[in-house]
Amino acid sequence: MTMLAERTARKQPTGRPFKPGQSGYPAGRPKGSRNRLSERFLSALADDFEKHGEDVIARVREAYPAVYLRILASLLPTQVEIDAETTPMRSAGIEAVAELLSQALAVTISSGLTTSCTRTCAL
Repeated sequence: MTMLAERTARKQPTGRPFKPGQSGYPAGRPKGSRNRLSERFLSALADDFEKHGEDVIARVREAYPAVYLRILASLLPTQVEIDAETTPMRSAGIEAVAELLSQALAVTISSGLTTSCTRTCAL
């Protein structure tokens, strides 16, 4: 170890600086609050969507279907719990979902946008 590295190593604390669950700033920003930049950005985005949103969505869907599907997929929950007793799905519903997934997979593969799932999954 060089002399500079030895001095740096001595300055760095060992272990964690705070106990689990303890913050360095306990009276920090409350959960769910946003800073001014985030609020301004979301406000500007909402204003822009109000003016151009539906037209832009239609253009993206037609010109870039893979991007459109990626956006849709990003908006879906990552996990869905279904109670088979209270939410029965008929075979027609299952077939419709399978067909939509097949189409989405085909569009993704044909556009060259593949992920580990699109390379290995088959419907």
